[in-house]
Amino acid sequence: RARQQAWQARARAAWAGLAANERRLLALCAAVVAAAGCWLAVIEPSLARADRGAQELRRLEASARDLEAILRQAGPAPAARQAVVSAEALGRWLDAAGLAGRYELGADERAAGAWRIVFHRAPAAPLAAWLLAGPAPFPLALTRVDLQRQDQAEAGDPAVAPGEGLAGVVLLSPISRSER
Repeated sequence: RARQQAWQARARAAWAGLAANERRLLALCAAVVAAAGCWLAVIEPSLARADRGAQELRRLEASARDLEAILRQAGPAPAARQAVVSAEALGRWLDAAGLAGRYELGADERAAGAWRIVFHRAPAAPLAAWLLAGPAPFPLALTRVDLQRQDQAEAGDPAVAPGEGLAGVVLLSPISRSER
């Protein structure tokens, strides 16, 4: 601490011994050194980073032009084939929903890849859950749903109470990739 005070006292004495012109010259030199330090510490790295970014941008633009040229040469993409849904996969999906033995599954003649599902006394809760989930795992859309409540009790199945069984038709049609 004493050493620091001695340095400060000598610096004040040296500053006081300088003429006004010398003080201005030293202040100007200090300002130039501070400006140079600021340039080296802040501005030059930022300019270098901007130059690197501009070079990278030019490289990416050249790559994009090359890619566009290749794509133009390749021509349009071929029409994507629609995924074919098998009756077995659709049946497993219905069985997993709790509708096993309550439906007849067949291809719908009106559209290629379309399915017609006829339900007989299907339990309402699993059928409603299945309809709300939609044909999620398959490229199919619900086209028509026509269901009616069955009011009579079924003697062979006590699990389906009167009014709980649903019967009717559900149509599923294929959807293209652009509609997904």
